[in-house]
Amino acid sequence: MSKPMEESDSTNKDDDGHPSPMDTWERWTAGVIGLVAGGAGGAAVFLSDNQAGTAALFIVAAAFLLIGVQGTPLRRFGSGEHSAEFERFRKARTKLQDAKEAKRAGDQEIAEILVDDAVRIDPSVENLPVVQEVRYERRAADALRRASSRIPELNLTTAQVRDGAADFVLLVNGHYIDVVVKHRRGELGVPVFQSYEQEARRTGRPTLVITNAPLSDAVMQLNGRDEDTPVEVVQWSGGNDDDLLTRAILRLAR
Repeated sequence: MSKPMEESDSTNKDDDGHPSPMDTWERWTAGVIGLVAGGAGGAAVFLSDNQAGTAALFIVAAAFLLIGVQGTPLRRFGSGEHSAEFERFRKARTKLQDAKEAKRAGDQEIAEILVDDAVRIDPSVENLPVVQEVRYERRAADALRRASSRIPELNLTTAQVRDGAADFVLLVNGHYIDVVVKHRRGELGVPVFQSYEQEARRTGRPTLVITNAPLSDAVMQLNGRDEDTPVEVVQWSGGNDDDLLTRAILRLAR
C-alpha cells in the first residue's frame, strides 16, 4: 500500500497552490448544488427579511457554480462568516478512500494512519462508517492483545500471514482461529452469520466474529452450535466485554 499512499499524498500537495482536478460527476454535482442554492437565494430576496442568510445562499451558489465551471475545488471563497473552504473536504475524502483500500488489503496500520489524518483535516468525518470501522478494529485488536495476556498459549497474528477473509488469526495450542471484526449499524442477522459459516467450512478453521451489533434471536440460537466448523459471535463494545471474548476464544480452541 505504500505506493498508493504516496500517490495520494502527491495529488493533494499544496506546494504549487493548485488543488487537484475533480471528476466529471463531481463538477456536475457542484453545478446542480449551485443552481439550487442560487434559486433559493433568489426566492429568499422576496420572501425573507434575513439578509445575512440570503447573502450566504448567494455566496454558496456562486462558489459551487465556480467549482463546476473550473473543475477544481476552491480553497476559500468569500471572507469572514461567509467564508467557504472546500479543499479540506476533498483531502479528507481522499484519505478515507485510501483507508478503505488499505483495509481491503489487510494493512490495518496504514488504514488507521489515513483515518486519523482525515479526521484531523476535517473533524466532520468522524462519524462516517469507514472511520468507525477502522477505529473499532483497532479497539478489537487491543482487546485480543489483552486476552493474550490472560491465555499464555495464545498468539495473535495478522490476516496477511494466512489465506482467507480474517482480520486476525489466533493460534492457541496449535489450533488456528480466524477472527473477523464487523462494525455495522443494525442487528447482525442470519444471512451474515451464514456467510461466516460458509467461510469457516471453506477454510476448515473455527471463526470468532467480534461485532458491535446486537444479535438477532435466530443468530443467538445458531451461535456456536456447529461443532465441526464452529462460528461464535461476540457482541463487544469495550473493556467490560473482555471476559466474553476470552471465554469465546477458549471454547473455539478446544
